[in-house]
Amino acid sequence: MPTNLDDYAAFVTTVVQRYAPLGVHEYALENEVNAPGHWTGTPADYERLVTAGARAVHAADPTAKVADGGLGSTVYGGVLAQDLLDQGKDAEAVAAYRQYYARRFEVRGDQLPQATTAADLRTALAGDQLVRNRQYFDATLDLVRNHVVDLFQLHFYEAPDVIGSLTSMLHAHLPADFPVQAWEVGQFWPNAPEDPAVHADQTKRVVCGLVSGGVQRIIWLPLGYNPNGRNATELRFGLLDPNGTTRPAATTFLALRQPQTACAKLD
Repeated sequence: MPTNLDDYAAFVTTVVQRYAPLGVHEYALENEVNAPGHWTGTPADYERLVTAGARAVHAADPTAKVADGGLGSTVYGGVLAQDLLDQGKDAEAVAAYRQYYARRFEVRGDQLPQATTAADLRTALAGDQLVRNRQYFDATLDLVRNHVVDLFQLHFYEAPDVIGSLTSMLHAHLPADFPVQAWEVGQFWPNAPEDPAVHADQTKRVVCGLVSGGVQRIIWLPLGYNPNGRNATELRFGLLDPNGTTRPAATTFLALRQPQTACAKLD
C-alpha cells in the first residue's frame, strides 16, 4: 500500500496524461492481489487504493475505463463451491470444487486440498488461502457495486469444462450486463499430452466457452511456450515455440477472431 495516496494519485495522473494521447484508454490497478506475494495489504487497503487510482484515471481521461487488478484463476473454484454449499447443494459443491481444481491438486495441494465429502470441502474452504481468495473476490465486487471500476477483469487457466459454471457464477454476482474481459487466459496443465493438436483443441474450447459465457475480450498468455521456465510447477502452454515457430494453437487462436463462425463448428 502506498504510504501517501495523494502521491500515488499524482503518479497515476502522470501515467494517464502520458499514454492517453498514444491511444491508451484502459487501465488495471494492481494484479492478483489474492496472492500474498503480490499484495501485503488488506482487502480494505486494496479497495482504498483502487478507489483513489480510478478517480485519478477518470479525472485525467474521462473516456478511460478502469478494471480491477484481476484475481488469480484459482480464486473461482472456491467461490463456486461456497455458493453451492450456501444453497444447500453439498454434492454439487464437492463436484464443482473437484472439477475446477482437477489440474491443480497435484502441485497446489497445500493451498487447494482434495475434498471428497462436504465436510472435507468445508475444511478446505476454511484454509488460509481460500479464505483470502474469497475476501478479495468480495472486495472486487464492492468496487463494482460502488461504481469504482468499469469492467471486471478475469484471469483463467483451468480446463475448459468448468467455464460454463464459472461465467454463470460471475454473472450471478455482477450487475446485469456488467462487462467481463479476460486479460489473462491460458492453459495450466501439469503432465499434459505432448500433442500440439490437443493444445490447439483446448485453446478453441477455452476461447469458445468464454465467448459463449459473455466474455468480451480474450488475451492469451503466454505468447511463447517456455518448457524450461524457472518454475517447473507453473508450466503454461503458449502459442509459439521457443524459437518463434507458430504452434497449431496459434493458428486456432487467430481463427477465433471471428468466434461466432469458428465456435459454431465446435463439436
